Amino acid sequence: MEQKFYHISIKGGLRADAELYNDQKDDTFRISYHNDCPVHEEFDMAMQNFAFHVEEVTGMKYKNLHIDSFLRVPSGDSELITIYAHLATRGYASPTNLAVRIHLGRDEYPWAERLTEDILLCEVEALKYIKKGKRLGMEEFLIAA
Repeated sequence: MEQKFYHISIKGGLRADAELYNDQKDDTFRISYHNDCPVHEEFDMAMQNFAFHVEEVTGMKYKNLHIDSFLRVPSGDSELITIYAHLATRGYASPTNLAVRIHLGRDEYPWAERLTEDILLCEVEALKYIKKGKRLGMEEFLIAA
């Protein structure tokens, strides 16, 4: 079964939208997955790989940058990738939000291969929850028991 994720968000739990292809049935279908429990550290770390791309595109280094989600939108023969992040700053009522867009396949982005690998890593982590039943918030569950 092949899959392509269009949206993955770890802000306030896991939310994902994907298109799955079932080769046994020769059928493609879309799924939406939602779980309010926090994701594991491995998934959070995979998402934080996108911080590199945010800094590359903006040309700035950020302190306390946290990646919340990414969105993929087909655009002709290319793909528009939007990375959503926030700067966790103390003393402010709300964080500073950032959205960085990379047009893969159209723009010259020197780190396109790395970005593709980072997306794939997040997709693999999301599938652990969606298809294999990886438990969200496991650490909290074990402490409470």
